[in-house]
Amino acid sequence: MEVGCQRKIHGEVDVFEVGRPILLVEDTITFEQRRVFSRIWKNAAPSKVIAFTWKLLHNRIPTKVNLAQRHALSPEISLNCVMCDGVQETANHLMLH
Repeated sequence: MEVGCQRKIHGEVDVFEVGRPILLVEDTITFEQRRVFSRIWKNAAPSKVIAFTWKLLHNRIPTKVNLAQRHALSPEISLNCVMCDGVQETANHLMLH
């Protein structure tokens, strides 16, 4: 499925591609995950807390491992946690250990 956009410039139509949807999130999550996400968005917590929780559950926190996967860190930089230097810095490690 292609997503496109049109705009008129001085009577001419300029067509350009905006992007292509890769996967629909609804197709890739389980019933339990959907229930949890629904509770997060309906929560009375501040919006920045809700957004952080969503990012954490989707592994979008900029940890060293995530940044390395996006090629945002130099390959020479250690992926170990700066606090304990024993384990790679992942969201799970930062939040639970």
